[in-house]
Amino acid sequence: MAPSLDGGNVDTNIPGVSGDDMIGGLTFGYDYDLGDWVVGGGLDYDWADITLAPGLNVDNIFRAKLRAGYKIGSGLLYGTGGYANADTNLIGAEDGYFVGAGYEHLISDNFSLGGEVLYHEFDGFNTLPSTDLEATTVQVRGTFRF
Repeated sequence: MAPSLDGGNVDTNIPGVSGDDMIGGLTFGYDYDLGDWVVGGGLDYDWADITLAPGLNVDNIFRAKLRAGYKIGSGLLYGTGGYANADTNLIGAEDGYFVGAGYEHLISDNFSLGGEVLYHEFDGFNTLPSTDLEATTVQVRGTFRF
């Protein structure tokens, strides 16, 4: 389990409708150690309140992710990607995808610190005209390992 503190930047295909703010959440996952390589999967949920326009906010982002990385000493350099869902207060929710990269460093057998940058794309929110969102998040987290 990993609590996180993130920054999120969201742009749309509508001129003047964008925003950025702090977001935070939880990550649950499982990693499998293959020696020099690690593969794993997880679920992320971030609470957000990113104002895009008056009365329009991104409320949360959910991710189902896969990751694979190479060990560097006590660290792991990895790439990640998968399914994402963004929920807004006004134009509904939309499915999309994300890709990104990160680094995680073991502080002890049961605790690591890491950072991650993710690019998200959500096409065609159920509005007229169709609203597309692109979001970039930068995450810092501490992970408790069981």
